[in-house]
Amino acid sequence: MKFISHLIFLFLVNLGAILLVEKLTPLFVITGGIIELAKITGALTLINLILKPIIKFLLSPIIILTFGLATVLINLGILIMLDFMFQSLTITGIYGLIYSTIVIGLVNFLINFSAHHLFNKSI
Repeated sequence: MKFISHLIFLFLVNLGAILLVEKLTPLFVITGGIIELAKITGALTLINLILKPIIKFLLSPIIILTFGLATVLINLGILIMLDFMFQSLTITGIYGLIYSTIVIGLVNFLINFSAHHLFNKSI
């Protein structure tokens, strides 16, 4: 049950981050309505939950050498992959990609960091 609630929490955080990026920049556009938004958010959540830790483990020496900057490149790659996977997602140009990566990464970091501290204090 704890895993399912964690998965739902991550889905909602990613949904909020995607909606925020879509509102803040015209370079990140999702067409097709709520179903496509849910598919993109679900894919992002699963990639972040399953694939990202494996990539971070494999690239951990590079992440250490770049003081964590390579993590931003991993996030860029994930967004590029989502852009190729879904025709309803359009990220225009390198500036749109970088801006989207920074906003989604910051939202995920801040909310997960806050939630981690709140849940650990309540136990």
